[in-house]
Amino acid sequence: MNINATKGENMGQGSDYTRVHSTTWALIYLLGKIRGTLPRVLVGCFLLSFPFMIVEFWARAFKGEEYFTHTVFFAFMWLVFAPNFIWYGYRIIQRFLTRLTPLMNPADHKEISSRTEAVILSNKHLLFSVPVAIGMALCAATYSYYLAYPLGPAIWLAVLFAFIGFFSGIGFWGVVSMTALVQMLSEYKLDIDFSHPDEFGGLRFVGSLLVKITSLFFSGSLCIPFGIDLLHLNNVPHLELLTWLIFGSFVGVGVVSFFMSVGKIHELVFKCKIEIDKDSEGRLNELIKDNILSDRDDLPSVLKPWIYYTTIHSRIGSMKEYPYDLRTILELAVSILIPVVVFLLDKALR
Repeated sequence: MNINATKGENMGQGSDYTRVHSTTWALIYLLGKIRGTLPRVLVGCFLLSFPFMIVEFWARAFKGEEYFTHTVFFAFMWLVFAPNFIWYGYRIIQRFLTRLTPLMNPADHKEISSRTEAVILSNKHLLFSVPVAIGMALCAATYSYYLAYPLGPAIWLAVLFAFIGFFSGIGFWGVVSMTALVQMLSEYKLDIDFSHPDEFGGLRFVGSLLVKITSLFFSGSLCIPFGIDLLHLNNVPHLELLTWLIFGSFVGVGVVSFFMSVGKIHELVFKCKIEIDKDSEGRLNELIKDNILSDRDDLPSVLKPWIYYTTIHSRIGSMKEYPYDLRTILELAVSILIPVVVFLLDKALR
């Protein structure tokens, strides 16, 4: 499956087409009309939790039962925040493209912005969203069957989990889009500044971006306990070991995706660094040659190659090739805590 938009597609064509036909764009547009993160969360809570609370209140008050376990509540929490996560992820990529502006010529920047928008707002996410939504709805129906839920709560639970699956597909496509964007960068020439204060040619922000996208991916761990609950109801053997494997695999996928993208950026920077170093070495050799052939023996002329080497050429070699530092690694470690905390809470509440 080709996830990249056609190179050379102009901004207007990419934007108009995807905005008319994209469910992702419609969602982002509606969320953009609601100003601020808190209002968006409150709207999500109200729309989704109101029927949820009515059913739970009815079950406790009239039947003396508790219908929804903590695993359903965890998944529901993710559903409340999911639209905001999608909007936030889109804004992250927009800011990323803005920060690329000084590193690319205007024509290339316009082109990569158009291509990125065409990918992230593509309806191809439906290839993930629809099957996952159906699968999640069936899982919820199975869950309701095992626990003998009445028809009303069972239908509502299936609807909620269908939404969870649908938004999960959009989120997964966002991760795919980010990978595509990193891959696209390798097709363009970047004006990397080896003397930039971040010591990475002005690209350290890429590492921060990848951490944020990884954190959004890890938020999906809130849905894992529900799946484990379903396995438990089916009497799956070795459930304890399987639980560790599921959470471990989830963390592993997120971390591997992060470092794969980092590796792509490393290749790009390493290639640019070699070109810059080659040009600089040629300039240094010219200065040395001119100094040897020159009849001038004054101190400034003699020191000119040495000054160039110490102030410019040597700094190229010290430029970092990986877009992260200690702060980025700490941010990644904190993001990994999301599934770890969910795992521990799930253990404590069972």
